Amino acid sequence: MELSQIKTCSVALLVIATTLPISLASYGQVGGSEHRYAYVDFSSGSLDENIGDNSNVTAIKVGGQLPMDQRWLATLDYSARFIHLENTTTEIYTLLPGIAARFDVGSGFEVVTGAKVGMQWARLTDDDTDIKLESSNEFVWGADVGLIYNITPRWRLATDAELNRSDILDVEIYSLRADYRFDSGFTVGGFYSHRDSDRGSTNEGGVALKLFF
Repeated sequence: MELSQIKTCSVALLVIATTLPISLASYGQVGGSEHRYAYVDFSSGSLDENIGDNSNVTAIKVGGQLPMDQRWLATLDYSARFIHLENTTTEIYTLLPGIAARFDVGSGFEVVTGAKVGMQWARLTDDDTDIKLESSNEFVWGADVGLIYNITPRWRLATDAELNRSDILDVEIYSLRADYRFDSGFTVGGFYSHRDSDRGSTNEGGVALKLFF
């Protein structure tokens, strides 16, 4: 198993170990705030020039959101991305705590916008020798805005735009997702993301899990 795959599995196991007690505690109730949750997203995709080929981009993103009052939210996002080219693998890890504000705009619609600051770590490795070719870590900041449409108490659609800026990578992310909420207080959904950066573009799809508490 490759080093990057081991790291991905380790993060996934950590998320499961952390969220399972919450899941069991909330079983049988819709309960909890709509804006108090932990989440995990798994995705894969291709660089634009490789659309139709095997996936060469994989990622996991975990985090959560905690209301501070009726409007303001504390947020936390951590992502691990792996870009597999012909002979190398690029690993990018990003930690972004932040703050957001939500606005009810009527007819089931909400707008959520926020700002984040944190750190980003990157490493380029030769796949044949497992030798580290480059590595760096930098300050990163970001901002996002999203539109949420609550179709029913269980079905939700959302679209959002996000930008992240660092000396390692500048990227804009545009996403569309749909989620279904179960009685036990968690949602399962799917999403599509298009990412534009100074190093190229990717198209990715994935599965989203969200746990309310």
